[in-house]
Amino acid sequence: MRAENELFQQAQRLQQIIDTIPEGLAVLDKNGLVTLVNPLGREVLRTLSDSGVGEKLEKINGRSLHEFLQPAGRGQTHAIKHADRYYELLSHPITLDKNVSNSVLLIRDVTTEHERQAYLQTQERLATVGQLAAGIAHDFNNVMAVIILYTEMLLSAHQLPPQTERHLTTIGSQAQHAADMISQILDFSRRSMIERAPINLLPLLKEMVKLLQNTLPETIHIEFLHDSEDYIVFADPTRIQQAIMNIALNARDAMPKGGHLIFSLTTLNIYANENVPLPDMTTGKWLKLTVTDTGEGIKEEHLPHIFEPFFTTKEIGKGTGLGLAQLHGIIKQHDGSIVVTSNPGVGTTFTIYLPLMNNKPAIAFVQRPLYGVAKGHETIMVVEDNPILRESITQMLSNQGYDTLEVSNGIEALSLLAESEIRPSIILSDMVMPQMDGLELRQAVAERYPGQKMLFMTGYPFQEDNETMGNVPWIQKPFDSGHLTTKLRAILDEPTGNSS
Repeated sequence: MRAENELFQQAQRLQQIIDTIPEGLAVLDKNGLVTLVNPLGREVLRTLSDSGVGEKLEKINGRSLHEFLQPAGRGQTHAIKHADRYYELLSHPITLDKNVSNSVLLIRDVTTEHERQAYLQTQERLATVGQLAAGIAHDFNNVMAVIILYTEMLLSAHQLPPQTERHLTTIGSQAQHAADMISQILDFSRRSMIERAPINLLPLLKEMVKLLQNTLPETIHIEFLHDSEDYIVFADPTRIQQAIMNIALNARDAMPKGGHLIFSLTTLNIYANENVPLPDMTTGKWLKLTVTDTGEGIKEEHLPHIFEPFFTTKEIGKGTGLGLAQLHGIIKQHDGSIVVTSNPGVGTTFTIYLPLMNNKPAIAFVQRPLYGVAKGHETIMVVEDNPILRESITQMLSNQGYDTLEVSNGIEALSLLAESEIRPSIILSDMVMPQMDGLELRQAVAERYPGQKMLFMTGYPFQEDNETMGNVPWIQKPFDSGHLTTKLRAILDEPTGNSS
């Protein structure tokens, strides 16, 4: 009797010990009978095998127990996926009594780690693709700028045959469409030029909801949930507006027969040592925007790819596959994070996180104006290493009344400035050039010719950590004649010494 009590007490102590193990644990006898299990192990076994203490374990998640107990598998980890959860199982032989072989199973729920690793791998893959896309997009920017400028110059000619005018108009509209696609690629690659300022996102979203209510089909009911807080973020309002519009249009396409589109705006505080919603988020105060539709949903196998450029599940001709890629790039360039969840036949939810600003005055969102061609008479020095683009710019400026000087790089520009008795009213320079780039030219000009006005053309964003950048006025390639001449006119009309 005493021996039995001691065995009972030992069993109780053993049970108490394994109950403290933060992983699922089960002990099996040589026949696969579950002889000992802790609470986590009992829960996992019921999920994966519907077995418990005193019951024989024959299969784990549909696979034979023998697969997990093979000698070759000793010490090895087995991966198990069940429904939307991921587990790791480790089996090892043990001997509790003489000549009696047992096995111990350690089962760990690794869903969080799996999702974190998958998320980070996706972000790394998208960043790599973005780097490739950015280089291609920059070269196309120069090509499209030439096409746009020459098309505009031809259209400005008098007495064009009607058919010729129609053809040129088509070329111009398609060139602008291509330029918009390049802009989307640069957004995706996180290399677009953005103009960030403290913005209250609440009034911007209210205006967008009104716009969508007037433009989306009446069969789509739109709802906007929020409280009365200010949501101040450091953002480019036009880019944020584009990102949200991309989600809304994607939702519209997913609800051809109508449905609900719900916007929800809240805040989120993440404290130290607290789990973050997404692996690339940090502690602090965040804005959380969710956009939920009741559409067709996204298949599970498509979810890892929806932010990749040119990936689309739509019919040919129904989409370029750039909208969601652009959305992802815009959010990442604003130091934010984004995730999508979806159930086919139920709907899709996009969740966006943006860092909130504290005690910062917000500026009102103002729609960018349409540009008309601004004529002039001043002398403009054009510094551009691409000869075809340089020629198209100087020809367009000459047509608008400006005198032009042409050079192909920064060194030639400094030489011409030193030799000429007449200084240009403004220097229009490319940013990326061989021998001397735009910032180096700007520094040299500022030292030798204080007050000289400059405007830079670029297809690349400035490096945010470049302390020599200063307040540089710039224009994004590709541009049309209206945008360029309006920008030039604004700088030319400023008092000398204030060209930003």
